Amino acid sequence: MIVQHDAHVREGLRELRRRRAVYFSILVAFLPACALLSVLGFRYPLVPVLGVVPLFALAAVAYRTLNRSRCPRCHEHFFVQKLTKQSWTPYSSTSIPPQRTCQKCGLDLYEGGRDARGAE
Repeated sequence: MIVQHDAHVREGLRELRRRRAVYFSILVAFLPACALLSVLGFRYPLVPVLGVVPLFALAAVAYRTLNRSRCPRCHEHFFVQKLTKQSWTPYSSTSIPPQRTCQKCGLDLYEGGRDARGAE
């Protein structure tokens, strides 16, 4: 049972890493794509407008998907912090870049069996 649980956690972490890599890839590709669209805009004026909107939408969907990802161990949101009236500040529920550990149980994104506090 424990081996199956560990395999489930490792697979969940692999999926979280994949989603995070997709998000970062889109983020890194956004600036060169916008530069290319602006160059093309000299010849075709609507290209920058029509090109940036789908890129922005794709980045927004990837960001939302990433932030709605759940921890494979505790099943809470992995990247989004739980907020209370005492801990709330503007922009405190998400972070860029996304956290490397679960905001609830501390499971590290790159270590399958340990959490950030060092507990097994």
